[in-house]
Amino acid sequence: MAGRCTSVTSLEGQGADFGDVVSAITYLKHPADAGRLREKIHAAGFKGFPHALVAAPICRPDLLCETEALAVALRK
Repeated sequence: MAGRCTSVTSLEGQGADFGDVVSAITYLKHPADAGRLREKIHAAGFKGFPHALVAAPICRPDLLCETEALAVALRK
């Protein structure tokens, strides 16, 4: 069953976690923020987090970035 996850809680609700993420795209409103975002990702412990950074408009004006992730979790 495929579902659109909108938060970490949604990943957990589907029986997945960040270890199950196989790809992700982070859309940045300001490309100059890329280095700072990489530092934050590393500091949060996501070493080897499979993602691409893309400069793109963000649909919500209050956000500076938005991440879309695809996770594959085996159901038991």
